[in-house]
Amino acid sequence: MFKVSVIIPSYNAEKYIEQTILSALNQTWKNIEIIVVDDGSDDKSYFIAKAFSSERVKVYKNPGKGACAARNFGYMQSKGDLIQFLDADDLLSPHKIESQIRVWNNNEGVLLNGRWGRFYTNDPIKENILWGPDKSLQNDLQPLDWILANNMSQTACWLTPRKLIEKAGLWNESLLLNQDGEFFTRIVANSSFVKFCNDAKVFYRSGLNSSITSNQVIKTKVESKLKSLLLIEETIFTLEVSERTKLLSSNNYLNLLYLIYPRYPDIVEDLFRKIDELGGGNLPFNSTPLTEKVARVIGWKMAKRIRYLLGRV
Repeated sequence: MFKVSVIIPSYNAEKYIEQTILSALNQTWKNIEIIVVDDGSDDKSYFIAKAFSSERVKVYKNPGKGACAARNFGYMQSKGDLIQFLDADDLLSPHKIESQIRVWNNNEGVLLNGRWGRFYTNDPIKENILWGPDKSLQNDLQPLDWILANNMSQTACWLTPRKLIEKAGLWNESLLLNQDGEFFTRIVANSSFVKFCNDAKVFYRSGLNSSITSNQVIKTKVESKLKSLLLIEETIFTLEVSERTKLLSSNNYLNLLYLIYPRYPDIVEDLFRKIDELGGGNLPFNSTPLTEKVARVIGWKMAKRIRYLLGRV
């Protein structure tokens, strides 16, 4: 019976960590170990997790090194044939792991993906929420086809054979943003096939305000996001260098450009250069409804400049 290691990085998650651990313990697939790695929480997260300590649940401290380092540390302690990464505020449906193992067929090159449903911090969890991913990912796909779809999956949706992580490498601890995008692009690229399991569901908690927004753009995080996109491009080009892969990379850079322009002229210049080198992108401008309306009249760059200047008044 295959063993699954559920690895949970935790930082100041006292409100959610108990529910998250219970969602792992309540899996119908019973041959699991749960590894919680506390990243130096200054709330009660560690002690709440520690109360679950048993043969099945191990709790460690790896303080102040970030979620990627916590995941890597947890992986190094793990013994599972398959790895389930789970953030400390998200939840697995009871059949999540078992439903994926049932379609795996012990093929170490096959990567398993599933569904995610977004719920908000203060909302009750219910089944009739809007379920992702995009329809383009709700199929069994070749690795490059999965990447070219360029739509979001969620960290806990994946169930990853250990051999794939050994082949692709661990989480990049230098990244501050888009760590999961960079990591799972490498994992997908090193797989032989991506199988989609409709019955494998993850409840994805939102509303915690931890991402880049138009009102809070921190340069070090933007630089890290650009670094992740450069690494993703490098990975994609190991599979294929073509007009379609260049367009994908160009659109990734264009998406970041739309977000940050006209802040950080040096990064903006690098993004324009990369997009030009790749032959240009075709991603539609995406912003607030008012900014998009203004952009249709005077262009997106001028519209963003006006919005930026008004924000500084």
